Amino acid sequence: MTPATALTAVISRLAAAGLTQVRSPLGVMNASSQRVEGAFAVKPSGVRPSSSPGRGKPIVAGLRVDSTFDIEISHQIKPSLGLEAPSQALTDLGLAWAAISENGTILTTQGAIKIGAARNTYEGGGAFYVTRFELVVTYEIDLS
Repeated sequence: MTPATALTAVISRLAAAGLTQVRSPLGVMNASSQRVEGAFAVKPSGVRPSSSPGRGKPIVAGLRVDSTFDIEISHQIKPSLGLEAPSQALTDLGLAWAAISENGTILTTQGAIKIGAARNTYEGGGAFYVTRFELVVTYEIDLS
């Protein structure tokens, strides 16, 4: 796996969960992106040698790496609907985590995943509910 392959795999798993990818490199913080209900953005935040070499593998710098991604999911808040946006955000978070950790995908067969804690914020003056979490994908990097 390569860092680009890991990014593509994460995006495809979130799309498989029924979420809509935003195209802005700014993620869901871009004003037009937030208006898409259930929009997600995957922002690569780093690649580093892994501190976990894997079972029975020698500790050799550069062979096993951690790719870290910041994932954002946005929902529009409509005052007349009460807690529907936070409720839908929790539902979509569960769907995203299930899709990312599904057995038999490249993320689970060629790598190991670690999902970080979810954080929720109100954005755009309280018009949007954004859920963020970190995902670390650990894999053998293809240097060929």
